[in-house]
Amino acid sequence: PLNREGWHDLHDVWEVRWRDCVPESASWYALRGLIQLSAAGVKVCDGNWAGVDKLLARATANLSEAIADQAFDELAAPKQMIHTTPIDSEAVARTLLLALERLESVCSSRGLS
Repeated sequence: PLNREGWHDLHDVWEVRWRDCVPESASWYALRGLIQLSAAGVKVCDGNWAGVDKLLARATANLSEAIADQAFDELAAPKQMIHTTPIDSEAVARTLLLALERLESVCSSRGLS
């Protein structure tokens, strides 16, 4: 599991790439959603459940838009995250949405949705 610093580092990696995207392109939505997801991870570590709830809602919307536009096929992993095995972008996108659903469930159980 990621700690606060790990989530923050992911946020920074995605944000650098997001700034280079064409605004409102499929990649822009995908990276924006990843940034918001990692920011939600920081908020979880801080115990800021209202922030988690808000960021998860935004991340879900942006990642759903990106998946609809097949943005994950356009994105390459950042250099810090490249492995020798190929990345299954569709599986990554679906895993991210499952993670969002689980975090939203935690928020819901705390009465934050």
